[in-house]
Amino acid sequence: MKMRVINPKNLYLLVILSMLVLSLSARRFPDADECDSDVQCNPPYTSCRGGYCEHKGVFPILGSEFATAIIVLLTIGLGNAVGIGGGAIIVTSCHVLLRLTMLQSVAVANMTIFWAMFSGFLVNYTKKHPLKNATLVDYCIVQCQLPLIGMGTFIGAQVNEWLPDLVMSIFLFLLLLFITFQSIMKGISMMNKEDHLFLRQGELYQERARRVKESRKEAVRDARRSLSATAKASLLETNKENHTGINASIASSDRDSIALKMSHMEEIRVDRKEERKEGVVDFDDEDIPPLDLMEALGAEKADYTDDEINPTLEGIFYGEQNHITIDKGLLVAFPVLTITLITVFRGSKSLKSIIGVERCNAVDFVLFGLEVLILLIFSCICLFLLKKNHTARKQAGYKFVRGDIEWDEAHMAAFAILAFVGGFVTGAAGLSTEVLLTPFYIKFGVMPSVAGVTSQYIGMWATLSGSILFSVMGYMHFEFGFWLGFFAIIGTVFGSEAVGNYIGRRGKLSAVMWIIGFLAFVSLLAEAATSIQKAIGKKMLKLDNKGKNIWAFGDYCN
Repeated sequence: MKMRVINPKNLYLLVILSMLVLSLSARRFPDADECDSDVQCNPPYTSCRGGYCEHKGVFPILGSEFATAIIVLLTIGLGNAVGIGGGAIIVTSCHVLLRLTMLQSVAVANMTIFWAMFSGFLVNYTKKHPLKNATLVDYCIVQCQLPLIGMGTFIGAQVNEWLPDLVMSIFLFLLLLFITFQSIMKGISMMNKEDHLFLRQGELYQERARRVKESRKEAVRDARRSLSATAKASLLETNKENHTGINASIASSDRDSIALKMSHMEEIRVDRKEERKEGVVDFDDEDIPPLDLMEALGAEKADYTDDEINPTLEGIFYGEQNHITIDKGLLVAFPVLTITLITVFRGSKSLKSIIGVERCNAVDFVLFGLEVLILLIFSCICLFLLKKNHTARKQAGYKFVRGDIEWDEAHMAAFAILAFVGGFVTGAAGLSTEVLLTPFYIKFGVMPSVAGVTSQYIGMWATLSGSILFSVMGYMHFEFGFWLGFFAIIGTVFGSEAVGNYIGRRGKLSAVMWIIGFLAFVSLLAEAATSIQKAIGKKMLKLDNKGKNIWAFGDYCN
């Protein structure tokens, strides 16, 4: 008996409730500077309260805060359409425009991106794989990478608390430079593919029009040969009187001419459908999203006859067609729950351990190592089961399609290494995993829509883990997390739909990449300007304007 599928929209209430519970424990930020008056802070963004510079809330809204919300809306709306989350742009906006510290900016960016990806998951919940009856999320990739993504996020968040702000700014600058370059190169690649596709479409339409025209002429010749002279005369007389011939229709009105042309195009379309090899993708396949069309040309779809389906395949199909099953629930819940529990057990600078563990003592480091070991063992189990299931698919007669990964040792190693790196970057710099994972998946032949949604799904759990970590550590500014998250949801739901409609009408996905590249470049310049301003201090760039060594590592223990 099949499990009852839970309505995913009900998850919103649970997630929002969890975030609100965390926000109730909001405390003074551990990286807040000491002060005696507002002059020593950064008004109107921060003011002196209780001897520390505390950041303002969302209201009253400043112009720079509203500008940040618009940037989030545009970045998320455009980025999700092409599989680039835009986390580095959001971190920079929070750092430069909201005047949050780097740690606070990374924390808010994690929460903002989580809302975007969670909404994106719901938007894409019912959409199917372009080449088979399966979800857009490739859960084989998720099984390979998610535990290591969680481990990387867990370690990256700890490193973030230790590194100097200026080092993180340089790291963020390099990431923005990479995103700018990647966006430009991807835009050029997409533009070339679009031009090639349009050229090919024109050539095929011309060829089919010529063939239809020739077939019409041949039909007329055959009809003339078969008719007697009397029948021909009768037919011509009837055509003259009723004006029903093609030439009379064209001469009668422009409307008839347009109708004839539309009929002609319909004949071309029908002719092509009859000509097309069954189960093979062609450029006019209406079931293939515009994003996937170029990559899917000539690919075979996974179609099965009743005789080919066996009980093993039925179980595989059920798993592929549903997002919520017991094994998938365990896969995503285990890393998040263990990270949350270990973090609460260890405590932080602003939140005492619930079991009385002191910061940086032996038990604290044992718990840290235990979490890394747990996730590493869990990852090995997932990889073993992935390999076993892949072999079972082959033995059951499963039809692999273009973009399905061959899960051998080399592929598993490559995907596993990238997973850890992606998770580390998420925790350390607030960068969405999409910007690293999506291009990697496409390079291995995964369909672009599958690559984008799969990396989005993985990023959803990575940023949730990051949000929990930064909340317990005390760096999460919940008001801005919810404020920017609201605009991220709008950007995901409405922006992605608008971009999708534009791509469907114009076929110009490259235009989206140019806009993302421009946003990344502007963010790069803004981050560079802010970092340089911070670095211009006393004693050959060694001290900031408060006398602190800008290159000094943070005190992780106190």
